[in-house]
Amino acid sequence: ALYREDVRDLMDLTVSKMENYLVVNAFQLGFCITLYTQGRPESDHAPQWVHFLCAMTTASAFFYTLLSMWLAIHASVSAHSFGVRMLTQLVRLPIPSTAQLDAATAMARDFEGLGLTSVLRLPLMAKQIRRLNS
Repeated sequence: ALYREDVRDLMDLTVSKMENYLVVNAFQLGFCITLYTQGRPESDHAPQWVHFLCAMTTASAFFYTLLSMWLAIHASVSAHSFGVRMLTQLVRLPIPSTAQLDAATAMARDFEGLGLTSVLRLPLMAKQIRRLNS
């Protein structure tokens, strides 16, 4: 189950990072629109080439931000779909074999072979006593 949680954590990390990028890019896109509509240089103080340069840089910033938003959405969807693929096809729950189950079970003959002090001991008491003595 640890492997599956690791896959989920990595997938959620990428998806949440891309969601943060989307929020920041949405603000930047709003800034570009505001700059394009209200932040233009005054026509009587600047030559025509300054208007053209301002419009081109603002438009290129708008399209690069739009491209960044599209790539963030694509990365988020890709990370989520790849995480689902890993969880369903590649990372399976570890199922123990019969030999592993037999090695992990306690047998009655092992319990019967113990002495009376081991049978009547309090669980974890020896570890606590050792910890207190050291």
